[in-house]
Amino acid sequence: MGVLLLFLILSSQKSLSYDNIGIIFVNGDGSYSLIVKPIDTSCDAWWEDNLVIIEREITEEFQNMYQHTIAGKDVIGHICNPTLTE
Repeated sequence: MGVLLLFLILSSQKSLSYDNIGIIFVNGDGSYSLIVKPIDTSCDAWWEDNLVIIEREITEEFQNMYQHTIAGKDVIGHICNPTLTE
């Protein structure tokens, strides 16, 4: 019963529409930036439609074999409907 409930919750979340997506970009100095942008589709659908994954031909030690980018900039992930506090 619990597994069925969890499945229903997760599948219903996939069909939700979100107001914003937070994209976690990697800066040139190795730090990270969170950029929030409005979207008109589900968060997961926007991410899948805009994420570009490129296999690296040469990797350094401990480096991921794949480069993940949004609009040509390196990213490490996203947050659906982030709330920012200052």
